[in-house]
Formats: sequence, structure tokens, C-alpha cells
Amino acid sequence: EDGERFIDGVWAIFGHGNVAGIGEALHGIGDALPTWRGQNEQSMAHTAIAYAKGQGRRRAQAVTTSIGPGATNVVTAAALAHVNRLPLLVIAG
Repeated sequence: EDGERFIDGVWAIFGHGNVAGIGEALHGIGDALPTWRGQNEQSMAHTAIAYAKGQGRRRAQAVTTSIGPGATNVVTAAALAHVNRLPLLVIAG
């Protein structure tokens, strides 16, 4: 529908690569764009993929990670989303 945003929320684990930029921005907008903390990056990405599939690819969620191993952990999920043509926004620190 018109006026609805495509990215409905953000999964995040904040670390040395993404606190100062996106972390502060997400904190600043509060509940306007929901942000959830996951336990690990791969599960956050898989959850976002499941959301996109459940929404019929019409809506998606973003995943943000810090630099290093956190960013590497989303590679498998990103490949899964790509192969299945499911939207996933990965913002790696």
C-alpha cells in the first residue's frame, strides 16, 4: 500500500563498528523504526528473512552488525536470501 515503508524494523548487535553512526541514529528515532537486539548475527538475519517471506516479499527488515566476525556471520543468511529472492538489508559496520 502507498505510504508504507519497505523496511519495517532493524535487528542489531552494536559493537565497535556501528555504535557511533547507525546506533545513535536508531536510538534517536526511537519507536518510529523498531530495533531489536539479537543473540547472534546469523539468527537475526534468518529472522529477517522469515519476516520477508511471511510478508510475501512486500516488506523486509534490516540487520546491522559491527565489523569483523559479526559481519561474517550474516554471509550464510545473505546467500540464503539471495538464492530464494527474499529481501534482506544487511548494514555491516
